[in-house]
Amino acid sequence: MSRILVIDDQAGFLSLIAHVLQSKGYEVKALTEGPSALTLLQSEAFDLVICDIWMQPMGGMDILRRIRKPFPDLPVVMLTGRGSVETALESLNLGAFDYITKPFEMADMIWTVERALEQADCADGAERIPEIVYGPGQFVINSTAMQALMNTMRRLAPTEIPLLISGEKGVGKRRVASAVHDLAGRTKDSYFELNCADLTAEVDSHHSGGGMADAEDTISAASGTVCFVNVEMLPASFQQELLDMLKRRISATQEDHEALQRITVGPRVIATTAVNITKYVEQGLFDRELFERLNRFSFRVPPLRERRQDILPLTHHFLRDLSGAPRLLDADVRALLEHYDWPGNVDELSAVVDGFAAVAPGASIARERLPAALQKTVPFPSTPVPSSAKPSARGRWLRDFLQARNDKACEVVNV
Repeated sequence: MSRILVIDDQAGFLSLIAHVLQSKGYEVKALTEGPSALTLLQSEAFDLVICDIWMQPMGGMDILRRIRKPFPDLPVVMLTGRGSVETALESLNLGAFDYITKPFEMADMIWTVERALEQADCADGAERIPEIVYGPGQFVINSTAMQALMNTMRRLAPTEIPLLISGEKGVGKRRVASAVHDLAGRTKDSYFELNCADLTAEVDSHHSGGGMADAEDTISAASGTVCFVNVEMLPASFQQELLDMLKRRISATQEDHEALQRITVGPRVIATTAVNITKYVEQGLFDRELFERLNRFSFRVPPLRERRQDILPLTHHFLRDLSGAPRLLDADVRALLEHYDWPGNVDELSAVVDGFAAVAPGASIARERLPAALQKTVPFPSTPVPSSAKPSARGRWLRDFLQARNDKACEVVNV
C-alpha cells in the first residue's frame, strides 16, 4: 500500500483530498503546515507528497526545496489556486513531479497520483508499459470517459432502436457502430456501412455497388445493421425513404412495461455524424422528423484531448500491432504525445505511430523520431503538465513551450 503525505493549510480541502485518496486504497497522512510535515518525513517513509504552494508560515516552494535535498527521488505534486507559468516553471525546476491548479477534478488528481507512483518505481525516467484496458471490439478504454461510453453502448446494444453517434472526425464513430452491432449478438447477421456523402460505394468490403438504387437494395436485403456514415449528407430524396423505414422498423406498445411488443421490419439503423445536425435541420437541409427519430437515443464519442489517459495506452496498442512486441517511449515523447491536442484524434495518432515506428527500428523511440510538425508543436494545455515525464524532462518541455512563444518568463526563472 502506497503512503502519501498531503500538506494543505485549508483543513476542509485537506480532509476531502485525504478521503478521496483513502477511498482508492492509499494510506494518507494529512497535515496543515510545513514544519510538522518535514519533521514527519524524517521519521516515516512516504511514496508521494502532495503539497499546496500558498501556505503560511512556510510556503510550499520552501517545503519543496527542503524535501529535495534529503529525498531527491521522492515525487512531489504541487497544488495551487493561483497558478502561473512562472510558478509552474520554478516548481518543476526545483524537482516537483507535477503541478495542478485548483479547482480540479478529483479524477485528474488520482490520475496524476497514479502516474507519480508509477514513475517513482522506474529508474531514470524509464517507462513502464501501461496496462491497456480493452472493451469489446479492441477498444482502449483506460479513461473514465471511454468506460462510461462503453457502458452506454452495452445498455443500448440489445435494443432495436435507431442510434445517432456523434463526434469529431477521427474519434472512431464507425468502430463504435460496429461494436454496438457485435454487442447485440448480431455477429452472424450482416453489417453494412453506407457513406451518405458518396452512395456509389458502400464502405463494407463485401458489398459494393453504385447509385441510390443499389443503396436501397442493400438496405432492403440487410437483416442486421445498416450504418449511415455522415448521415447529414444523406440526399433529400432518400431522407423520406429512411424515415418511412424507421416508422415501420419498430411498433411498440408503450403501456406494456413488462415487455414491449416489437414488430421488426428491415435492419437496425445506426447513423454517425461529425457535425451539429440541428443546423442542417434549421436550414431545411435535413428532415426534422427524421432527425428527431435518430436523435431520440444518441451519444457522443469524446475527442482524444478529453481523454488523455487513453493516449499512451493507444500508442502502445498501435505499436504492439505494428511490431508484435513492446516498444519504449522516451520521456519527452510521452510528454508531447499526452499534451498535443490531436485535432485528427485517434486516426491522427495511429498515423503518427505508423510513421515513427517505421523509422525507429530499435526498442526505444526518441523525440527526434516524431514528425517534424509535432516536434515543433509545444502545446500548453489546461490539464496538468506532463505527468509521465521525469522532472528534468518536464522542465525542458515547459521551457521549450515558453521559448516557442518568446515568453520572458524564461528569464524570470533563469531557464
